[in-house]
Amino acid sequence: DIETPTKAQAEDDETVGYTDQTYQILRVSFGWRRVGGLAEGVSVPFAMPYVPLVQRLLASPGTKGVWNGNYDNPRLKAADCPIAGKILDGMWQFHVLESDQEKALHHAAPMILPGVARWKHEAGAHPGHYSALDGAIEWLAIEELQRLLKARHLDRVYETQVRQLDQGA
Repeated sequence: DIETPTKAQAEDDETVGYTDQTYQILRVSFGWRRVGGLAEGVSVPFAMPYVPLVQRLLASPGTKGVWNGNYDNPRLKAADCPIAGKILDGMWQFHVLESDQEKALHHAAPMILPGVARWKHEAGAHPGHYSALDGAIEWLAIEELQRLLKARHLDRVYETQVRQLDQGA
């Protein structure tokens, strides 16, 4: 997940890419390990000495998860951080499951991760903490969305009608 000067204030993750023309990346976050039923996240400023580490992680061949890759991925690519491997976009997974719901992570997460604490309000006062929570919650949400898609027999719909078309996979 990335943070830009205006992204944290956006209410609707789906349309933020059309209205925010900035390509300035402030922070990058990753969900990186599971601890019991929770995930840990890490957030780093998009500056030296962290940029080469971000590039290396994103260039690795493993599956990556993102929330609204239509926003994050072009900005990362423009910053010389292209993403290798399969990309799962939780926002569009959620849309396949709940097409009439708002797609913002802070709206979707409580619906699919019961008991998840609210964190959006941390964006202004504690941007690093907020960003790290975003990465961890995205990871957990995408894992749960994968399970829900499969359980509802919608995993092929997401794979063929969303992911493959979007990524040209």
